[in-house]
Amino acid sequence: MADEQKPPLTDQKTGEKVSPTPSYPPGEAERMPEPETGLEEAVVNALDASEQAVASPVVQAFDSAVSAVQEAVDQIPGPAKTHAEASAEEHSDTTIIMGRAITVPGGIYTVVFGVLGVATLVEIILAEFPRGLLTIPLMLGLAVVKAVLVVMYYMHLRSDSRVFTVVLLLPVAVTLLSTLYLITVPVTGY
Repeated sequence: MADEQKPPLTDQKTGEKVSPTPSYPPGEAERMPEPETGLEEAVVNALDASEQAVASPVVQAFDSAVSAVQEAVDQIPGPAKTHAEASAEEHSDTTIIMGRAITVPGGIYTVVFGVLGVATLVEIILAEFPRGLLTIPLMLGLAVVKAVLVVMYYMHLRSDSRVFTVVLLLPVAVTLLSTLYLITVPVTGY
C-alpha cells in the first residue's frame, strides 16, 4: 500500500498541483525558530503562557466543571418515543384528548389551534369586564397556558431532547426571579 502511487493533490479552485504538507520528525515542532519581529515574539510568549496556564489549578478546576456539566447533560433522558413514533403521532389526524379520540384534519395542531383561539376569546371577554381581584391573575394564567401550548406543540419541545427544555426554562426562571425582586424593591429605594 505504501508503494502505491497516489494521485497528485490539486487545488480545487485553480487546478494547480499542490505539494502535501511535509511530516515532521518527533520533536521538530518544539524547535521553533527565533522570533524575528515583535509580533512573532508576542506569539511565542502567548504560546508559552498558555502552556503554563494549562497546568494551573484554576484551569484544571474549570475543565473538571465543564466535564461534569457535559456528563450531566448526557445523562438527561430524552423522549421516551422514537422519532418515527412521535412523528406518526404528530402527523395523524386522530388525537386523543382526555381519553376521547378526536379526528380532525391536521390532528393535534388543529386541536391546539382551537384551544389557543378559545383562550384568546376568553382573554378578550375578561378584558371587557371591570377589573377585579382575579382579572389580572386569570389573564396571566391564560397567557402562560397559551405560551406553553405553542412551545410544546408548534415548537416541538414536547418531543425534543430535555436539554432544550432546560435551555428555555433557565432564562425564564431568571427573568421571573428578577421581576419578583424588582416588585419588592420600594420605589424610593432603601
